[in-house]
Amino acid sequence: MLGCYIHIPFCDKICIYCDFAKEIADTPKKSAYLEALFYEMSLIKETLKNTDTVYIGGGTPTALNHDQLRLLFNEIRKYVDLNQLKEFTLEANPNHLDPKTIQVLIEGGVTRLSLGVQSLSHSVLKTIGRQHDEQQVYQVIEDLRSAGMHNFSVDVMFGLPGQTLPMLKRDLKALIDLKIPHMSIYALILEDHTPLKHKIQKGLLKLPSEDIEGDMFDFVLAAMKEAGYEHYEIANYALPGFRSEHNPIYWRNEPYIGLGAGAHGRLGQERYEHHRSVKKYTESMLSEGLESLIKYEFDPVHDTLFMGLRMSDGVNIRDLEKTHDFDFFKTYHKLEKHFDQGLLVFDDPVLSLTTKGMMFANEVLLTLLEALDDSTR
Repeated sequence: MLGCYIHIPFCDKICIYCDFAKEIADTPKKSAYLEALFYEMSLIKETLKNTDTVYIGGGTPTALNHDQLRLLFNEIRKYVDLNQLKEFTLEANPNHLDPKTIQVLIEGGVTRLSLGVQSLSHSVLKTIGRQHDEQQVYQVIEDLRSAGMHNFSVDVMFGLPGQTLPMLKRDLKALIDLKIPHMSIYALILEDHTPLKHKIQKGLLKLPSEDIEGDMFDFVLAAMKEAGYEHYEIANYALPGFRSEHNPIYWRNEPYIGLGAGAHGRLGQERYEHHRSVKKYTESMLSEGLESLIKYEFDPVHDTLFMGLRMSDGVNIRDLEKTHDFDFFKTYHKLEKHFDQGLLVFDDPVLSLTTKGMMFANEVLLTLLEALDDSTR
C-alpha cells in the first residue's frame, strides 16, 4: 500500500489545543500556497500514479472556498486515478459543511469525511475554540447521509478543560445512537507552545484529574465494545466494514507521500518533512523544488514496533526478525515488568498491547524505545 497525505494549513480560527502547522490566511496567500503544492505534485507525478489512498488534512481543508477545492481536486486527478483508490478522505469542520459543499466534495472524488466534532457540549466547545454547535453536528450527519455519503468518521476528545465524565457519557451515547460508522476518540495531549498550555500554567483553565481521565478512557472502551465497534487501534473504533484504509499505512510502517507545509513522508529507506511555515514552504518549494525537503534516515525496527503496537493486531515479531537485524530476546527481558503488569502480551509470533496496556501505551512505548536503544549498543 502507498498512501498520500496532503496538508492544507489554513483555519478560520485557531483552536487553543492545536499544535499542527496552520494559520489564518487570506485568499492570495492560499492561492500562492496551492501553486507551490501543485508544483510539488508535478515533481513526484510518477510516484503519485501508484497511490492507493489519499488523505487531505490540516488545518482545515474546508477553509478553502469551493473554487479552490475544485482546483485541488482537479490537480489530484492529473496524477492519481481516483477510480483505483481504496479511499479518499478529507477532514472537515461541521460548521463548513452545507449541502452544496458536500456536493463539491463528492464531485471531487472524496469518498470519506473525517469530522472534527471533539465534543457536543456547548461550554467545552466554546472553551477550546471550536465554532460549531451540537445541532450543526446532527444536521451535517443528516446531510451527509442524504447526499449518499455513508462512510465518515467523527473525532471526539476527552480530558478537555471543563469536561466531566457525565458530559462525555452523554456525547458518546448521542453519537452511538446515530450509528456513526467510525470514531476516533482520544485523550487531549497538552502540547508545548499552545494557548491551552499557557492558560493551564497560569491557572486560567483546569484539566480533569488523571483519575477522571482514566475513568473516561475506561468508559469509552466499555461503551464502544457494547455498541459493537471494533477497537482496532488505540484511539480508533469502527463498525464492521468501516475501518480506515489510510491511517493503517502509518501504523504498519508502509510508505506514504507527504505533500504541503509541515507534512511528513516515507519513501524507501528515507523519511522527510517539509518546512512548517506556510511562507517558507511556499517560497522554498517554488525556488528549490524537492531540494527543500528535510530528509533523514529511519529505523525500520523502531518504527514498526512503535507504530505497530498501536494496533490491536500488534506486530509479528518473527516477520520482523526475518527481514531485519533484530533479536527480540535482547529486548524481551527489558519489557518483563509490562508483561507482569498485564500491559503487554506475547502470543508467539505476535506482540501486542492488552486493553489495559492501551491506556498506558506511552509508558510501554517509552520502555520499548529504551530497550531498543540498549540492544543496539
